[in-house]
Amino acid sequence: MRTQFQSFCTAVAFIFFASLGLCADEAQGLISNRLADVLSALEQSEVIKAHPEIVITKDSQSLVIAYHVRDWPNNQNKRLDGSPAKELSTVRGPFQDGFLMTVEFSKISFEPEKEWGTRRFSRLILEPIFPDLRYDQSAIIPRSNWKTYGCEATRARVTTRVTLDYTQFTDLKLLGEVFVPVASLCARKPNDIDPILVSGGLSPSKQFAVVVYTDKVAEELSEPEDDAVFLMDARTQKRIGRLEEVDAGGGGWGRTSSNVSAHWSPDSKWLAVTFRVGRMMHSFVLYSITGHHASPITLPDASTHPKGKVFDYLTTNANPGESFGEWISKSEFVIVEYGLRPKEANQEFDFSKFGLGNFDGELEEVYRLTKDGKWKLKDIRVPKSDRN
Repeated sequence: MRTQFQSFCTAVAFIFFASLGLCADEAQGLISNRLADVLSALEQSEVIKAHPEIVITKDSQSLVIAYHVRDWPNNQNKRLDGSPAKELSTVRGPFQDGFLMTVEFSKISFEPEKEWGTRRFSRLILEPIFPDLRYDQSAIIPRSNWKTYGCEATRARVTTRVTLDYTQFTDLKLLGEVFVPVASLCARKPNDIDPILVSGGLSPSKQFAVVVYTDKVAEELSEPEDDAVFLMDARTQKRIGRLEEVDAGGGGWGRTSSNVSAHWSPDSKWLAVTFRVGRMMHSFVLYSITGHHASPITLPDASTHPKGKVFDYLTTNANPGESFGEWISKSEFVIVEYGLRPKEANQEFDFSKFGLGNFDGELEEVYRLTKDGKWKLKDIRVPKSDRN
């Protein structure tokens, strides 16, 4: 029977990263890749080469690193009524100076980070890996110490649980050396920043995402890229490039994480980005997505449509702007111009002459993609709520 002095001491660390709507097969592929990375890092480490008695096993979800491990009787072998079970099971764990480390990946549903118990392990030395942790702190490593992969595309997550089992006789120096390759691959670095998916940012193809890397108000913007907006490869979580024509600064208003919204065409070939430029003002840019390149598109001016002459009779109020309305189809969309009003000399002008009866400060412009791949202004109209 295992003694009290040989009882397990378990430290559990959770690494959460977004799955970006991955299906089961894609999630398993991502898990397999992460396991392969950890296994490769371990196999290439000098400590594993120097200790052939350390055994590493792998299945579809986890890696197990074992050093001087055996099967122990499970002290919890009891029936619901408290009587001993007829068939006793065993639990695997270290003996003498051994340890057992398990790195397990799995897809889970989103839930808030749990408050773990206050168990403290004064002998587990993690300072070389997590400098902010001290001997007298809980060995449950907070989520903030681990990298996050992906962004908030869905409320699903893939989690990694790292479990360290050891005894009072465990060679903690050796355990720490084995743990270093895992932590080096998965632990958050001081400058690591997680991408934040903007509203509507994930493309229908799940291939691209529009992201920012800060969640700040205007007064907190201090670095050159604090207000930057990026196109990211949603499958690899790598930046494709900055969308130079837009920014998340909000003209001094709002937060970088909410000042931008994305609107993808159904076929993911076109991207419209609406961004705040003032307290009540917005603008937008249309991009063509070809391969991994985003090219800004200049749309035809309103003067290219017969109804465009209406703008000769209009001016703007204190908060004008334009924002993307909606995709009608993969080859047709609507933008909204607001903050419009008649010029002083045209207060009594009859806008029904342009088919714009009930005009009330906003106009919609409908664009259609032609066969030669160019956008054409199809119509100018009042918003549906203002139509007769």
